[in-house]
Amino acid sequence: MKHLPLAILLATLALVSTVTGCQGEARYDARLTVADSLMAAAPNSALALVEALVRDSLATPGDRAYRDLLVTQARYKCYITATSDSDINRALAYYRAHSDEQEKLTRAYIYKGAVMEELGHPDSAMLYYKHAEATAAPDDYFNLGYVKMRMGALYSDYYSIDGMEIDKYKEALDCYRHTNDSIHQLICLNNLGCKYRQFRPDTAEFLLLEAAEIAKNMNDTMKIINNAQALMVLYYHNGRFEEARQLINRVMSMGIVDLDYKLYFTAANVYAKMGSLDSSELFINLAVQSGDQDDALFKMYYWGSLSDLSLAKHDSATSLIMDRKSQRIADSLMANQTKIEIRNIENNLDRDMLKRSQKNLSNARYVYLLGILVFIIASFFIIRQFLRIHRYDKLILDLRQEAKTQSEDFRKLQQNFNNLRICDQGLKDTVNSHICLIKEIIEECYHAPRNVLAKKIHQIVLFQEKNNDFWTKLYHHIDTENNGIMAHTMRRYPQLGEKDLLMIALTCMGYSCAQIAMILDYSNATSISTIRKRLSMKMRLEGTLDDYINQFKTNNNIVS
Repeated sequence: MKHLPLAILLATLALVSTVTGCQGEARYDARLTVADSLMAAAPNSALALVEALVRDSLATPGDRAYRDLLVTQARYKCYITATSDSDINRALAYYRAHSDEQEKLTRAYIYKGAVMEELGHPDSAMLYYKHAEATAAPDDYFNLGYVKMRMGALYSDYYSIDGMEIDKYKEALDCYRHTNDSIHQLICLNNLGCKYRQFRPDTAEFLLLEAAEIAKNMNDTMKIINNAQALMVLYYHNGRFEEARQLINRVMSMGIVDLDYKLYFTAANVYAKMGSLDSSELFINLAVQSGDQDDALFKMYYWGSLSDLSLAKHDSATSLIMDRKSQRIADSLMANQTKIEIRNIENNLDRDMLKRSQKNLSNARYVYLLGILVFIIASFFIIRQFLRIHRYDKLILDLRQEAKTQSEDFRKLQQNFNNLRICDQGLKDTVNSHICLIKEIIEECYHAPRNVLAKKIHQIVLFQEKNNDFWTKLYHHIDTENNGIMAHTMRRYPQLGEKDLLMIALTCMGYSCAQIAMILDYSNATSISTIRKRLSMKMRLEGTLDDYINQFKTNNNIVS
């Protein structure tokens, strides 16, 4: 009795298929077509329908390939993690051989990428997403939007160096605007808003408010709440605490019992900034009741909220301890490539306030110590004036000896400092010699790209592209050697992407076009020369890129 509705549906579909066959040969089994039509609205029903079909019982290779595609798609939409790519591989092989099936080939590439992503191969996933993007018809707005959205998510998780995730989400949003698909428009707007809120709060607010209007028209309570949470975080980090509080009240008035603990923590942070300590503690307690206290992400938000609460209580020392605990968990999550929003990346304002508080505390200690010192000195002169202590000469002698000792300590400290400078110069010379050796090795590998060493070097470069800490240290080294060229360029030319900055950095280090082509995986050195010319035009330089760099090497005529 439990499976009676499914049995009736299958029987009805079989009858439809038989009738259709009598009137003329059907292109696909009618049951597959119905399952495909259910995919968006009822993926669970679609999955039950296609899994009930025995693959070998289907009449044609086209039906079997269609079934393989649909079962992979349905499992993905039902959040069943893939353990094998055999089904989608069969579908992809069939549709590659049948060029007239463009839409299904596009879908096969998309879900092959999704499966590879779940199996832990993001590079392969990105390759298949690019195939899907190139295969889709120009007016296939849904599949184009979906694959661009998937690429945006993948860039965000693994390849966020040059901000490509923002471009892909914007392209996906443009595609979805041609459709009536409000859900995916909402997803793109929310993701773009969260990306922009770190450096363009006005743009982020515009996008999130548009998403809020869509969620309101959909009358979906949870989507309204999720959008409100994103706006709360934006208002919180821009000091608009009253607007954030109004959103909190609006969400709480909906009467939803089990809200996301991250929303409670955001509310706690807002009330802490507004000085409402009781309300802040209340929301922290609500978060503790609704979240998994053993989860690392929960602990990160928990310690962060306690840091804000302690800061509101003017307990800077405790706030610093809590913030460090939150930071350690955030660093651990980043090391494991966990897909989370790291609170500390977006909390620069709070950190600055904490640093200022620590600085004020340190200054207060210095003032206190200075007051004690003044008191001691004043007491000494008063006692000498009124008691005429006969040990005056001995005291002066002791003070002179102390001054001599301090002078000697200072001389030793200065000598150690000079030794450190000599050591630092030696380290710089060693680094420069290693860079020259690396350039020679890369030059040789450029002329023999199939060499095992060349492949190994390229793998290392690909790994370092994802290591933000490595590029930060590299840019710092280049600034030290070239009068701050990288910091000046990022400040003067904010329109430049990370790849533009990397091109300038490698040129500063003296890499040739051939060496840069090897590092960035270009086919020849001519491409690098062309890119450098376009970069100088993008920066609107009067001369060449080399002329611009030489200004910093000689420290002459640097434009402020």
